[in-house]
Amino acid sequence: MKTDNAVTSPGCRNKLAEQRAQGNSQRIRAALFDVDGTLTDSMYIWENAGEALLHRHNIAPPPGLKKELDALTLRQTAEYFNQRFRLHETAEETMDEICGMVEEEYFYKVPEKPHVEEALRWLEERGVVLGIVTASERYHVEAACRRLGIWKYFRKLFTCTEMGLTKHTPEIFERAAGELGAAPGETVVFEDAYHAVKTAAEAGFWTVAVDDTYNKQYTAELRETADWFLTNYRQVEKFLEGYTVL
Repeated sequence: MKTDNAVTSPGCRNKLAEQRAQGNSQRIRAALFDVDGTLTDSMYIWENAGEALLHRHNIAPPPGLKKELDALTLRQTAEYFNQRFRLHETAEETMDEICGMVEEEYFYKVPEKPHVEEALRWLEERGVVLGIVTASERYHVEAACRRLGIWKYFRKLFTCTEMGLTKHTPEIFERAAGELGAAPGETVVFEDAYHAVKTAAEAGFWTVAVDDTYNKQYTAELRETADWFLTNYRQVEKFLEGYTVL
């Protein structure tokens, strides 16, 4: 393990050793970033959002609610609440209520992860095309990224809601990479969620697991599955030096 906390997983070490032995280092042409817990320190918004929503309707949250909601898209979350608690007639009504609850955080408060912009600039300068793949809503993400000054680095934004896909299957990553002009083996995915890292890794993408307070229970799995485990965005250069287009 490196003393600067940059961690390369066993799987990545095997890939790198194999490529170097063959003298055939793969070039990374695109990078896909999650938002909550990856680009921004915003998982706190969703940690208790489900309970807060039920309290607004004078409903006592059941045990294990957060686990039920983990990895659901906004629409799936709304459908879950309507089916189980009958909050509204339509998913759109519940989605609107949830969005209104969290809107202020994205618009005015959510901070970026430390040194994110340095990493984005470094990748852009080396010819890597950047995109966002998120389960959050477009207008939340765009507002936060514009306020934080990082929107300019991204070529495209892909949302689970608009694409009708989740990160439990690789299609959302494959379509996003394809629209950025890269194959899975030419694309690195930055994610804090274990299920998303696992999906991308199994589909042949390079993966960087981003350490986040709200996913500590999956640290062991993330370290084992991802190619790199990132604790500080200043480590991106050390991870990817020699693997970018330029």
